[in-house]
Amino acid sequence: LQPLLALNNCLVKFHSSFDIKLNGFNHFKTHTIYINVQTETPIINLVRSLHSTLTLPPSQSFFSWNPHVTIAKGLDE
Repeated sequence: LQPLLALNNCLVKFHSSFDIKLNGFNHFKTHTIYINVQTETPIINLVRSLHSTLTLPPSQSFFSWNPHVTIAKGLDE
């Protein structure tokens, strides 16, 4: 829990809050339903900062570069 709190404190120091705009629903194949994010730039910048701070190798970090809000995942047809 302490490392997570330290990371949170670091993010708060270097990133201000931001608003996001959501617009419409979409899906990934047949398994995930999500809401589209219109204001992608602040999210992408935050994720880039996290990648840099955590120094995760690409094999241990995944970001689809399609910011979205998942509302259902692992669905069966």
